[in-house]
Amino acid sequence: MAINFDSFTEGTISTIQSNDYVVGFDTAVPGGERKFTLSTIANAVSGIMGSELNNAYLPKSGGDMTGMLGVLSVTESKATPIITANTLTLNLSSAVLFNVNLNSNITTFTLTNVPTSPKVYSFALQLSADGTSRSVVWPTGTRWSGASTPILTTTAGKVDTFTFLTHDGGSNWFAFTNNQNQ
Repeated sequence: MAINFDSFTEGTISTIQSNDYVVGFDTAVPGGERKFTLSTIANAVSGIMGSELNNAYLPKSGGDMTGMLGVLSVTESKATPIITANTLTLNLSSAVLFNVNLNSNITTFTLTNVPTSPKVYSFALQLSADGTSRSVVWPTGTRWSGASTPILTTTAGKVDTFTFLTHDGGSNWFAFTNNQNQ
């Protein structure tokens, strides 16, 4: 996970001691990101992040904000969208892992709330087989290694996992097969 510190700003914060560091979260912004503030009594840094930080810290150095941000754990979101009338829509602002019961062919695959360029964004897709051979029409701009789409697992209860990455607002999706038939 990369954090982009866009600016240094003064902030209104509440701390117990002047050198304690506080992480605060504002409302969600488009693209599934959350605005955060990392601050001391003297300084504040604002930026955008795609995941929630837990146990974040910044080494204390007399209020100097040049130390490295440490993250002890990251919490990501999972969604379980359903295929409706052969259409699968993934709202990328709702999760980074999408677990889908592949109980029908997917003839329309739509991605919404794609972060704009030059932001880099990735998500994982897990397709759980139902025992029947299924097909997927992948989103426009999907690029598989060797220009060859994967053959999906048909064994009931088995899962295929794929990762999709874009750096141009979804014009191109670089797709990777993580594992199949799990």
